[in-house]
Amino acid sequence: MALAQHPDILAQAKAEQEKLKPQGELSNEQLKQMPYLEQVLKEVERLYPPVGGGFRGVVKPFTYNGYYVPQGWQVLYRIERTHQDRRVYTNPSEFEPERFHPERAEDKKMDYSLVGFGGGSRFCLGYAFAQMEMKIFTCLLLRNYQWKLEPNQDLSLSSIPSLHPRSGLKILMIKNSG
Repeated sequence: MALAQHPDILAQAKAEQEKLKPQGELSNEQLKQMPYLEQVLKEVERLYPPVGGGFRGVVKPFTYNGYYVPQGWQVLYRIERTHQDRRVYTNPSEFEPERFHPERAEDKKMDYSLVGFGGGSRFCLGYAFAQMEMKIFTCLLLRNYQWKLEPNQDLSLSSIPSLHPRSGLKILMIKNSG
């Protein structure tokens, strides 16, 4: 959805894949040579986190914004609030993969700025597999298909039961010839 809504970013992601295609079939070596796709996937994670948040038990009391939070309480954290933090991300509502370029590295300004897969001791054990799976799937789409969003659909997001466009997501897919 995000790539279809941003043709310039889609073109740059496709160009990166076109450079790698002459090397032959998609390989583990090729997956390591896709910095722009990695930036795109991080930006998708930031804007469209796989879960909305979670609960954590308070193991040590603390004060937050003048409120005392005692040990034993459950607290809720919201991933999208972290991913929209203006202290970390410039123009946080914009789809801008370049924010993850090593020279800019906005997510490195503060610890736990990109937490779609958790953080610290609660970091997702399946993260590396999920990243590889997303890269492979996206590579195959970029290399083998053209796509565009069908008109007249509500792409505003609903978070129940998980983040999705309200109309679903209707896309016209056209397989590349040759």
